[in-house]
Amino acid sequence: MVTMAMERRAAVELMRRGASFLGNRKLAPAFQSWLAAIEAAGDSDRKKASMSRALLHLLHRELSRGWVGWHAQWLEAVRKRASMSKSLLHLLNRKQSAGWASL
Repeated sequence: MVTMAMERRAAVELMRRGASFLGNRKLAPAFQSWLAAIEAAGDSDRKKASMSRALLHLLHRELSRGWVGWHAQWLEAVRKRASMSKSLLHLLNRKQSAGWASL
């Protein structure tokens, strides 16, 4: 029932947008060309930013390599700490743990 309502809402939204598009026939092409221009400018900015990040990564690859190694060690330490904490709680609450294990 929920999926049917969501499908209906999507269909009504499409019909509403189509009717709005027809109602604003002269405004719609202008809006579409403006939207295309904005997207083109955004794509250009994204490409420039991506190329800039790639170039910086190449220029500072030793620093990047060190950061990646440090981050991997940090994640492993966090994982081990969480595992030790869970083990310690298991030892401290031995009776509760045994009760849950018997279920």
